[in-house]
Amino acid sequence: MVFETLVAAILLTPALAFLLADYHNISFQTYLISFFSLCAVFIVVSARKERASVKELYPLGVLLAAFYFFLSYILRWPDFIAIGERLRDFAILSSVIHSPVRLEEPWMAGYPLNYYGYWYRVGHMLHTAFDWPTWQVYHSLQAFTYALYFTCSFRIFSKYLSFSYFSSIFFSLLITLGSNLSGVLNYLNRDHNWWGPSRVINGAINEFPAWSFLLGDLHPHYLNLPLLPFLTLLLLSIAASVSKPSRGVIFTVAAAVTAPLWIYNANTWEVPVWFALLSGLAFSYLLLKATEYRRSGSITIFPKQESFDLRSALALLLLGILTAAFYGSSRNIIPPDYPVDFVHAPIPRTTVHEMALHFGIPLLVITMTFVIRLETRALRLFSALGLAALLISGQVLPFLVILLGAAIYRAVHASVLSSGRDPASFAQLAFEGIGAAAIGLLIVPEIVFLNDPYGAEIERMNTIFKIYSAAWFWLHLYAFYLLGSMYPIFKFSKTSFEQLSTYRGALRFSAIYVAPIIISFGLMTGFFRFTATELRSMKDLNIQPINRGLSEINKQFPGAASSIKALDTLPRGIVLEAQGKPYDYTTHIATLSGMPAYLGWANHVNLLLSNDPEIRRREEVTEQFYKQQSCQERLSQALKERIRYVILGPLEKQRYQGVELLDWSCFRLLFEEGSYKIFASSPST
Repeated sequence: MVFETLVAAILLTPALAFLLADYHNISFQTYLISFFSLCAVFIVVSARKERASVKELYPLGVLLAAFYFFLSYILRWPDFIAIGERLRDFAILSSVIHSPVRLEEPWMAGYPLNYYGYWYRVGHMLHTAFDWPTWQVYHSLQAFTYALYFTCSFRIFSKYLSFSYFSSIFFSLLITLGSNLSGVLNYLNRDHNWWGPSRVINGAINEFPAWSFLLGDLHPHYLNLPLLPFLTLLLLSIAASVSKPSRGVIFTVAAAVTAPLWIYNANTWEVPVWFALLSGLAFSYLLLKATEYRRSGSITIFPKQESFDLRSALALLLLGILTAAFYGSSRNIIPPDYPVDFVHAPIPRTTVHEMALHFGIPLLVITMTFVIRLETRALRLFSALGLAALLISGQVLPFLVILLGAAIYRAVHASVLSSGRDPASFAQLAFEGIGAAAIGLLIVPEIVFLNDPYGAEIERMNTIFKIYSAAWFWLHLYAFYLLGSMYPIFKFSKTSFEQLSTYRGALRFSAIYVAPIIISFGLMTGFFRFTATELRSMKDLNIQPINRGLSEINKQFPGAASSIKALDTLPRGIVLEAQGKPYDYTTHIATLSGMPAYLGWANHVNLLLSNDPEIRRREEVTEQFYKQQSCQERLSQALKERIRYVILGPLEKQRYQGVELLDWSCFRLLFEEGSYKIFASSPST
């Protein structure tokens, strides 16, 4: 529990610090008090008589090694160019670092941020602890997120599935760096369209972890990749002693109250996903009790001799405090009022071909293990033909429903219907429940979706996007769990080889399995290696410091880097830049200098704030300002809107012909280089 305890203390520190902070600021001392308080409580609560094994420290070493490994890749593409939402995410991180308690919308100055703040508050903690600038926090938070995702996978494989350390790292790499089947084809064809594998589902986004990592966004769906796996780890640890009444209460409060609020702060879309996992674990627990009743004729919920001790009371008190902290820190998030709708024409269901391109690899493993485990050859043949017929039918929904039924039957057969001497443990049944929940999640977008305001052709986009991203971990975990339980060779342990050698030549048998494993690993990670080294790695980065990520933008817009650095040294104030397209360089000077913008990507801001009148007004003000002939009128307009800095650069000149020829004498010129000029509306700036 050393790994779980220390990481939990780190991740919960921003939440507790938020509760302890004053209204304006969170200091380094606040973080220290919060961290050591959490550590002290965790030590008391989890204290045990036996000494912790040195092996408990291994996951921390894995986490540290993974952090530097992934950071080395991130620094191959450090530049904040107009790709994905890097500029938007940089702006939010910079804003939260400036104001971690009262979150401010960075692209509509003067308005609160209606967005998830948890992971960006973790960024503020890194900034405060190590005095890192925003761009360094950005890269480090990316690396930490992915390293934790990898390490959680390693921990589950090695601790709860009894895989060897080597195989745990191996399969964790497959989950973390592996691609979907479309990515495998992309790699084999050396296709430079690396966006393709993330767009195989019609009208939706189907990112997978490696693709999200390569994109380089610091978006909440990426940042939150490790949270659900880590919470799964924590619940498995608590569930190991759930028979105690105190642990049962703690488990319930943690799973049903604190964890959902934690997730709500980090990425609200994944709260329903969390409850899907809980339903799988609840199903496993019911099977465990049903097995107990079948074997003994009675069910024991809690042993009578156990009592609610002081340590359990302290744990419950801590959960209450954290719940209050997460509730308080989530009050800025206004839930979307989009209606829940049923899938209907012309909104299409996912086809077999689309699902195969994305989740085909784990679904194939799951299907094969289900069929092979059937008792007779005739039944196996009949089942294989039936599933093949379903696949030919076109839509994937019938196939997923059959697969879910098979997963449920497998779990029931492994517990209640098992005639073996040793009943299945809760850990075993937990993974059966996780697998059923993962398959069930894939069914949800085929039945119901949240009606997004993006347009009729992509109404299911976010439902599929968020569910698929979260289900990736559990579906692959389940597939590899089935491989390990069916074929011990996949655990790569000494015992598994000894078991195989008892009835077949070990070398010949192992070669049959190891060779495909190596080939599969090369194919599944090929997309990551090819894209990272040949497509994403940037060359000729010459603006120092390189990691600040201003080289590429300066090549496209000479003078941009110096303008950003110059504005970064000035007192904080609202910056006006020309409006433009989203997912472009609109508002790049204000964003990369850490200043609040008068108005950024209008469509993004409107989706969050739902304030179309004010956004339209600011668009009109911007248009009037850059077209206004009178310098005094422009100055009066800037002062009225509390605009402190005005940018006159290539995007402004491109949008407003002749703007550079206007009279700017009533503004103070602060900086000029290349195509850029920075004006101040106040003479005292």
